[in-house]
Amino acid sequence: SVTVIDNLAVLLADSNEELRLNAAYALGALGSNALVVLSEHLSDQSEDVRLVAAHGLAQMGGLAVPTLLGGLKSEEASHRAFCAFALGDMGKLSGSEAGLALTKLVSDESELVRFTVAEALGFVSCETDEIVRALCSLLKDDSGQVRYEAAYGLARIGSKAGSAVKALTKALNDDENRYVSGHSVTALQRIKSPEANESLLNYLSSSRWCSMTNKESTF
Repeated sequence: SVTVIDNLAVLLADSNEELRLNAAYALGALGSNALVVLSEHLSDQSEDVRLVAAHGLAQMGGLAVPTLLGGLKSEEASHRAFCAFALGDMGKLSGSEAGLALTKLVSDESELVRFTVAEALGFVSCETDEIVRALCSLLKDDSGQVRYEAAYGLARIGSKAGSAVKALTKALNDDENRYVSGHSVTALQRIKSPEANESLLNYLSSSRWCSMTNKESTF
């Protein structure tokens, strides 16, 4: 017979976004009985369905963590990315093991995976030096979007990211992406160490002069 879980699973593909999301949250609240259904939908052809399934798994909390950790090893890049997203969406409830597992994907071949990992690392358990080192590594990624999220992640971690000052200073001064520089400023402000403050003051001193000012245009 058709069960509540079956009915909710159908709604995951509904054209109404609010209905999809509510169905995913309802499945997440059902716990282990809905774990397989949500996990299967992480590989759905529709990105919208994969996204709400990830939200549902995040809602499930620690019960879903082993499944998501396994999904980080999937051969399908999209599946790895949405598992990383769900762990990040879960925040510190995902546990330290999730944070360490995510750091293993900083060199993933998929830009989508690296971007999602950079975002997730700023939300998961951030007491480990490995997470800060991983985000510093992502600050050197070829993708501006990945670097943007890495700087943003370090800004979220704040004062516990003190070992990232050197990497953030380099990004602040050398990165051509203004958003990477902007988030690097925020990260250094939140770290608040003497080294971070010195980096910000040096940057301010060197940038106070307008590079567009010249003999022909003095204002």
